[in-house]
Amino acid sequence: MKMNKSMGTLAIVLGLAAAADAQNIFITGSTAFRKQVFNSLGADMGLTVQYADTASSNSFTFTGTVSDPNSIGFSTGVSGIVGKSVTVFCTFSGSTEGVNTLVTPGQVITYTNLSSQSAFTFGLTNYPNGADLAFSDVSQLATVYASSPVQLNEILSADAISTGTYQGVAVQPFVWAANEQALLAGVTNMTPNIVQGLYANGTLGLSYWSGKASDYTTPVYAVGRTNDSGTRVTALADDYLNVNSTLSQYELSGNTWVSVGNNGYSSGGSVATSLQNNVAPAAVAYLGMADANNLSANGGLGGPISFQGTSPGAIGAWNLTQVENGQYTFWAYEHLYSNPSASAFTTGTFAPALVQALGYEIAHASPQTAILEGSMNVYRNQDGGPVSHF
Repeated sequence: MKMNKSMGTLAIVLGLAAAADAQNIFITGSTAFRKQVFNSLGADMGLTVQYADTASSNSFTFTGTVSDPNSIGFSTGVSGIVGKSVTVFCTFSGSTEGVNTLVTPGQVITYTNLSSQSAFTFGLTNYPNGADLAFSDVSQLATVYASSPVQLNEILSADAISTGTYQGVAVQPFVWAANEQALLAGVTNMTPNIVQGLYANGTLGLSYWSGKASDYTTPVYAVGRTNDSGTRVTALADDYLNVNSTLSQYELSGNTWVSVGNNGYSSGGSVATSLQNNVAPAAVAYLGMADANNLSANGGLGGPISFQGTSPGAIGAWNLTQVENGQYTFWAYEHLYSNPSASAFTTGTFAPALVQALGYEIAHASPQTAILEGSMNVYRNQDGGPVSHF
């Protein structure tokens, strides 16, 4: 199975704000976690986003001098981070693709490229291995790069270390979501059996939800991600499917769902946009919490639905108690891996500081779309594995 996307020449916008002696840091990986990274770099580390990029962008660049606007008190392993000039290039194309970028030499990926700012751009075509850091919704063991001879370094949060459980920066909840036509038709819940049938065939009769024989010929369409998505891997693992399974999925063309086979959208934001169409036939998809929140926040044209009769908690408010207590299982640990060839500053100073900033962001953001491991009353020892109480 080919996991690489077709990736162009690395094109980078430095901008006038980037100091000549700034430390350049390259981050890739999970699209489901990009909002937390965006907010942490800006609100919690005092950096400035360049041009018109937002938390919904798949690529963005921050520059400036690191500060501590929320008095986090950057501590162990991050001494000297405050006052350091940095340029942080981020591009998010999927968790598995992020792992691949770190373990496969010679990877070249595309960061922010704004041709309209040509006076401030230059091409960098041979950056070693494509990135310094990669966020991943799944462990390296759950990817096809599990046997890579390159040993990744993982940056753990303080509460992950203190709990002594699996590993990670945080817990990332996911949801099943439906477009407006599906919601109106009564598609309000997903089960492993429905997921297995729907994504094996690409469509499933509405009768599986309504219980009406007359609805059997009314299709509900399967929408999803490319096979380098951690969200996809988690959805498959949580529904007792091989994470390398070949799926049948659809993408939106105008107001029509078009089969793309085993392919799919490259980001959760694109999936969410497709579900906001209120004319297209009924469809469901898997999403990270941040993108699911955007559904209900943008006109209410689509929204989250239950999984096995349970929701993760209130959408739009901090109430993810069903995840924390084990009733809702569609979640994964968010990992931060570093390239073995990354600089000591990146792995020993910047990355631990970013993890501290993420911890603050997760605990104070509203709505919150991730969970600190120290807030969990349950744990699991592998992706999609049984959920156990402490």
